[in-house]
Amino acid sequence: MGTYIPISRVLLNKSRGRSRLSTSKIDRLAKNSRIAHKIIYLLGKSGQIALDVLFPRVPLANTIDNRNRLNYAKRKLGDLEKRGFVKVANHKAVLTGKGRLYYSQLLARENKPVKQKWDGKWRFVMFDIWERRKRVRDHLREELKEYGFEKVQHSVWAYPYDCEEFVALLKTDINVGRGLLFLVVERLEDDNKLRKLFKV
Repeated sequence: MGTYIPISRVLLNKSRGRSRLSTSKIDRLAKNSRIAHKIIYLLGKSGQIALDVLFPRVPLANTIDNRNRLNYAKRKLGDLEKRGFVKVANHKAVLTGKGRLYYSQLLARENKPVKQKWDGKWRFVMFDIWERRKRVRDHLREELKEYGFEKVQHSVWAYPYDCEEFVALLKTDINVGRGLLFLVVERLEDDNKLRKLFKV
């Protein structure tokens, strides 16, 4: 499937606007990304797409047999719809405003998120992933590190800025479901160590 482009390396703040990447570049990004991103890239590039046209265009891993490929792509599209990135109506799919924003962020050329003004809240990601899915667990850790999270306890990671969209798409992208919990904490006792760590 090629080299996976980490979510964390392509997120930007909302003020950056639309990317000017070429169509061929977008195609390469879609080919090398995971399923949720592939769908977003295809919809962002083409606008509204009929489902019977969209699903055959989603390149899936060769390990997924032909019988299950359509159902797998449908489930991923359903996940994106539940999370507000995609709207499906009349057998057609289109990005929502949230999805279009995320698409433009994915195409941005910056390598890391723009530092935001801290709102005084802490974001925590907690996960419990079985040992048999060790590769998924390791990938999740790498994504969190790339985005700027810091490990505070075993399988507990902290971040000071808004990152709800990143976590939502990450859950969909690596299919962890209830194995990952996202918390926003307004008041944290004795957070001096974290404040010093993140310089907030």
